[in-house]
Amino acid sequence: MNYVALKPVNFGGKRYKIGETIPEGVVDERRSLFLKKSGHIAEVASVNGAYAEDLNVNTNTLSIPLLQSKHELAVNAQQLVQFFATIQKTMEEAKIEIATMTEEDVPVLQLLHEIDSRKGIKAAVETRLADLSVDSDINPEETEEPEEQPEGGEENDV
Repeated sequence: MNYVALKPVNFGGKRYKIGETIPEGVVDERRSLFLKKSGHIAEVASVNGAYAEDLNVNTNTLSIPLLQSKHELAVNAQQLVQFFATIQKTMEEAKIEIATMTEEDVPVLQLLHEIDSRKGIKAAVETRLADLSVDSDINPEETEEPEEQPEGGEENDV
């Protein structure tokens, strides 16, 4: 099986740069599973004897599963840096930054909404996404606190 290097790797004294094809037999099959899971290599699909890289492998983006909204989000390194820089700011500083984000920053906004638990940040993100008219899975009603039931219970209680 042929592989493509996703990170610089060294097999048998030969170095492979990112994107280079690693010929069949170079990678020990017993180690290939670990190397694939750790993101060092990816399988290359064979189509009629010609090799084509797996289309799901993109070294420039990372797919992050969002558990609350139950979907995956593709982000690049620059967006991750922006996310971590924003989440570390005070609420007021973060709100200012959120207000200046563009359509290119929608993945950052979605990550902030999913991960940052501060209500002010969630509200600012929802407002900004609405201003950008982005179709997303974020629903403002989902983030509001549930209304408390009166102590007497429902009318049908026996």
